[in-house]
Amino acid sequence: MTGTTGKRYEDVVRYLLRVGRLMAALGQAEQFGQYLAEFRAKHKRKWSLMQLLDSAKWP
Repeated sequence: MTGTTGKRYEDVVRYLLRVGRLMAALGQAEQFGQYLAEFRAKHKRKWSLMQLLDSAKWP
C-alpha cells in the first residue's frame, strides 16, 4: 500500500495488534474482540483498512 493514507492504515493495524497482544496477556482477549468488532463496524467503508485488518495475524 502506498501513500499517506496507506501508511496511516498500516500504523493503525500495527497499534491494534500491539493492544490486542497486551490485552490477551492480561486475560482480556474477549474485551479486545468486542472493541475490534465495534472498530470494524465504525470504519467498514474504509475497504483498504478492512483488507489490512483481515490479513493481520490476531492474537
